[in-house]
Amino acid sequence: MRRQRRIHWRLTGISSADLMKSMESCGLPLREYVNQQIYYGMKTGCDAAFIIDGVKREELITQDPKSAEIIKALATGKDVQRWVVN
Repeated sequence: MRRQRRIHWRLTGISSADLMKSMESCGLPLREYVNQQIYYGMKTGCDAAFIIDGVKREELITQDPKSAEIIKALATGKDVQRWVVN
């Protein structure tokens, strides 16, 4: 049985590729650091609790002006077009 070769793609310039090689040669890969237990990123499961409209955003910022620092815009698939995000 013939062993298949893995092909790794890098869509970057030579200086970035050299930097990545340097980091990979001296660091510990994440999969080893977490004992091969890599899961999904954060999943809310309750979008209604985290996605708000402009009126609610203004209400929260009025209550606590620091909220403006942490409330971020959300781009969904319909907002993203070639070369631009509405």
